[in-house]
Amino acid sequence: MAMPVYAMSCFKLPKSTCTALSSAMADFWRQALEHKRKIHWVSWEKLCLSKEHGGLGFRDIASFNQALLAKQAWRLLQNPNCLFARIFKSRYYLHTDFLNAEVEDCPSFVWKSVLHGSDLLQQGLKRKIGNGKSIRVWMDQWIFDGEWRAPYSRQIHMNISLKVSDLIHHHSNGWDRDRLEDLFYPPDIDRILAIKLVLDEEDFWCWEPNKSGDYSVKSGYDLALSINKGQLIEEASLQPSLNPLKEKIWSINTEPKIKTFLWKALSGALPVAERLISRGMKIDRRC
Repeated sequence: MAMPVYAMSCFKLPKSTCTALSSAMADFWRQALEHKRKIHWVSWEKLCLSKEHGGLGFRDIASFNQALLAKQAWRLLQNPNCLFARIFKSRYYLHTDFLNAEVEDCPSFVWKSVLHGSDLLQQGLKRKIGNGKSIRVWMDQWIFDGEWRAPYSRQIHMNISLKVSDLIHHHSNGWDRDRLEDLFYPPDIDRILAIKLVLDEEDFWCWEPNKSGDYSVKSGYDLALSINKGQLIEEASLQPSLNPLKEKIWSINTEPKIKTFLWKALSGALPVAERLISRGMKIDRRC
């Protein structure tokens, strides 16, 4: 698992490099001899699944690379005044904000890599209300109804430039109920009233998959894996399944090699006669 994390934090690795790294990790785990190949009882994609889903928790290189790059995108978003952010802004998004930045003419490889991380970041990024001055009522997704969305209007004509701050009664430091009842339906009014205001702070971004609201590579990797390998994870979650039993193996108080042996037994990854015959080898089934 000793991967080039520093390089992966700065650059989007080519697919060929990701494949080479994955191949090296797979060969090491399977203990293949040089110039000889062993039977691959479990696919590498399944080995990269979490232990909860019956895998071994190896890192999917492409997803891990994107999660590391999303960390750089988070820095640009959260610290716009740092030297790192000011340099990129002056070159690539001088007249807009980072989330609306695009690939300009002759971009550096680093900038294209950061935008690759930004694609993942925006999947879990949510806007939270502070003073409400930068959040548009009808255009931004700021209320939660199973998923984030803009509120529904009960009026035919809408003021597109209306901001959330216009819905706040600043003398009482709370929501203007009369204005809310004039603009929204009762269910949305209840959702808005449940939002706690932080009027002495600017509106801010938070990372939804993490309870703390801060981005972490672990939560980013989990999201990237669910996006890139969603179908595989869905298939691994189907019931009935041995996955809960496989997961309990890792909490047994014994040697790691015994745990791995038990996992292989449950995964059908031991070269017993029945499995060898299923791969076309002609041997005595009774042995």
